[in-house]
Order: sequence, then C-alpha cells, then structure tokens
Amino acid sequence: MQGNKRANTKPELTVRRMLRKMGYGGYRLQWKKCPGRPDIAFPGRKIAILVNGCFWHRCPLCQLGKPRAHAEYWEAKFASNLARDQRNLRAAAEEGWHVITVWECQLKKKRLPQTEAYLYHTLRLYDGGPACDAAIRRINAKRKSRRCGR
Repeated sequence: MQGNKRANTKPELTVRRMLRKMGYGGYRLQWKKCPGRPDIAFPGRKIAILVNGCFWHRCPLCQLGKPRAHAEYWEAKFASNLARDQRNLRAAAEEGWHVITVWECQLKKKRLPQTEAYLYHTLRLYDGGPACDAAIRRINAKRKSRRCGR
C-alpha cells in the first residue's frame, strides 16, 4: 500500500484537466481547512471535489469483489475506509461545503463526456460559475458524432 499515491493520481489529473477546460481555475489541492482534505477544493465557493478510487472506496457503480487472501484484514480495511468517508462527508456538510464525488470508473474514455457534463452542471448548480457553453457544445457534438457513426 506504500506505492499508492495520495495526490496527483491519474484520475485526479483528469478531473483537474476537465476543470481547467471548463474555465474553473483557482482551486486548491488537498485543502486542509475542509474536513476530509478533499482532492480539489474551491474555498471561496465552499465546493469540494473528491476523486475516489473504485477499489479503495468501494464504488457502488462497479461492485468490485474483495480479495480472497487475508479476507478479515480487507473487510476491516474497507469498513474503516467507508466509515471515514461518511464521517468526512457529514463534517463537510455541517460546515457548509458542497461535496461532489467523482468515481474512477466515471473517468474512463467512454464515460468521460457524461462525467464532464455532470461536473459542469453540478458546479453551475452550486455556484453559477463561468460561462462554459462552448464546453457543453463540444460534449454534445461528440455525442452526436458517435450516434451518427462519424
């Protein structure tokens, strides 16, 4: 587990790239003043983005199996991870933070346009943010070209 990085993971870099493309700069990484130390935080807007790995945080979308070796250890590890995540979400909500969770599986190539649209609309809902209509037009154009077979 020492080889697992806390920051600057590939999924996190993908989300940061999407945010910059949508015009959402000015975020902080691993912001200590927000409960749970989210991967990406907009302190002035009180918006936190968690980029969760499907294996470690037990993604409800993937429903991954558990390792068979040392089953008791893994069961306890996953239970403590889930309890910590819930505790951090509650604490952030109590302090007025809006928390957006992005799962690793949502950042795969096929689901990237939907995830980008989800992030855009959720950030607009919480903040009203910059006008990013060009990004939405680009996402819709990609969807249309896939449907047409281009």
